[in-house]
Amino acid sequence: MNLVEVRFDDYILPYQGKKEIEPLLIEKGNHLSLVQKPVDPIKEGYIFVGWYADDEFKEKIVWEDYQDTYGEVKEATSIESNTTLYANWQQWFMVSTKSGAEKQVKKDLQARVENAKFQGYITEILVAEQEQLDNKGGKYTGKTKKENPYKGYIFVRTKMTDDSWYLIRNTPNVTGMVGSSGKGTKPFPVSEDDMEAVLKLCGRDVSVAIDKYFRGAKVEVIKGFYKSARGIVRNVFQESKEVEVEMTFFSRPLIAKIDFDDIKKVDN
Repeated sequence: MNLVEVRFDDYILPYQGKKEIEPLLIEKGNHLSLVQKPVDPIKEGYIFVGWYADDEFKEKIVWEDYQDTYGEVKEATSIESNTTLYANWQQWFMVSTKSGAEKQVKKDLQARVENAKFQGYITEILVAEQEQLDNKGGKYTGKTKKENPYKGYIFVRTKMTDDSWYLIRNTPNVTGMVGSSGKGTKPFPVSEDDMEAVLKLCGRDVSVAIDKYFRGAKVEVIKGFYKSARGIVRNVFQESKEVEVEMTFFSRPLIAKIDFDDIKKVDN
């Protein structure tokens, strides 16, 4: 029997912390022994952008639907040789540009990423724009237009390395990166709260963009019946965008489901 070993590198199971997955042994060429896609891992402050077949993040694993012997549709991929699958963790960074050149910088940076085959390191370039009512001469035209409230800046989702940093800062019309003071100092990422505000402004669903709430996180309720109460997240429900919080309310211990928008993360 020709067996193939598959390992998962840096796998962190949602809500349970670090967990090592035992290497999988599958029979090469057996269509019933496909590698099934695991639950997406989670790491506080990072975005998981997918599994890759190499630590240079050039070959992204493509998961395809298949029907198992019980008729359930699942995602899996075929592996033909001993393989380690690498989790690609990224963060958002704020890049300063010449005012008015934001869209051109996005276009030029995207071209540089493709030419350098760096798509695994820089996976999104965002010019933050929001819909606003068009106003001409003090009168609304009934139309809408897109405005960039962050003039002179773009946002880049990347795995920050020396190479990705060099590629970004040497793009025409880029004037710097927020947090980098020069002399080799790397920039710092945009905070979760700040990036959440940017994504919401752009009309994006932030619940799948930033893994902010996880099992064990300390939170405070900021709206609703339990306002000001603090507790520990015990479960996260991504589909309904709710968390189950264990807390004390009026000296009574209880567990309640709270909407994502009604809580904030606290340090203690």
